[in-house]
Amino acid sequence: MSPYLTRTNLLLAVSAILALLLLVIFVVYNMGLEQGREQELADQRATAAALEATLTAVVATATQAAT
Repeated sequence: MSPYLTRTNLLLAVSAILALLLLVIFVVYNMGLEQGREQELADQRATAAALEATLTAVVATATQAAT
């Protein structure tokens, strides 16, 4: 075996490759979480807007009925 392909060097190379792979997986996973949070916030905003519209309609109806 050549001096560059010792068992230790191969183990270090494999370890480095696995570490990079884990880093890529971690980054992609966090990007997915961030997109999920953005979608959740958008859903909450839509729900709040729908509730606001409903409450406005109820108040308008109650005001009309009271007059």
